[in-house]
Amino acid sequence: MGVVYLELKRRIKLKDEKFGVVVFDTETEKVFVTNQVGKEIINKIKEGKSIDQIIEELSNEYEGEKEQIRNDVYEFIDQLKKMDLLKE
Repeated sequence: MGVVYLELKRRIKLKDEKFGVVVFDTETEKVFVTNQVGKEIINKIKEGKSIDQIIEELSNEYEGEKEQIRNDVYEFIDQLKKMDLLKE
């Protein structure tokens, strides 16, 4: 598998909060709330970072096994995909 980059759909609006971020889909009017780590992942997606770059940066920032961080990142991305928040 090559390098995978993600992009939020244009209709997505973000509101930073102390606890993380509120993600609002302006088309469906659905709201997705995430914690501080989810906010970091979303910000890294917005910065144009690849999934591998996101995992590497979070592994350097947080204590924990890299494999667990990788699993958590992919699980979070799957949630974003299920909510139709990412461009394919």
